[in-house]
Amino acid sequence: MNKVTRQLDFSPSVRNQIKRRDSGCIFCRMNYYTNEIKNSFETQNFQIMHYIPRSQQGMGIEQNGAVGCLFHHNMYDNGNKGRREEMHQLFRTYLETQYEDWNEEELIYQKPIERTLKEMKKAETKTSPKNTSYLSLNLKIDDTNYHEYLRIMAAIKNVSITRYLQNLILEDYKRNSEVYEKISKLKDNF
Repeated sequence: MNKVTRQLDFSPSVRNQIKRRDSGCIFCRMNYYTNEIKNSFETQNFQIMHYIPRSQQGMGIEQNGAVGCLFHHNMYDNGNKGRREEMHQLFRTYLETQYEDWNEEELIYQKPIERTLKEMKKAETKTSPKNTSYLSLNLKIDDTNYHEYLRIMAAIKNVSITRYLQNLILEDYKRNSEVYEKISKLKDNF
């Protein structure tokens, strides 16, 4: 199973969390067209439904899933009788009531670098561009994404990676004025 597929599928632990949260089909609890159910088998077997489908890169996380019986899951996925939009809105409202900070955009899988750029852009609107730094965004830097981060930040600042690193070092020295003064004195001696 590749990395993307793992992100889109509900893991066993996420499935269990959703089942505990929902305790049965969310549409049955709403009494949504239950009068049309002809076979009790369809309402006694449950599946986890994606709000944003896997085909649209919907991630396998709690905020993107709910329990549905076979009857309602089939109705939702296949858009039976033109009810898909209405069911989608009911599904959305249900998830919004479960998660205070629920956000549809966060349910869609993005490559790690795309997430980083989106978080950087979001943070930039909250802080002045001069104060925006990777550390102030509370993003994790590790060996796998540090080079990519440097490339992006250098591109944003319209400088080379080397120049960007020099600027970072200079900023760090300026923050600690004592060290900066000592370095300045040393520099003057050369």
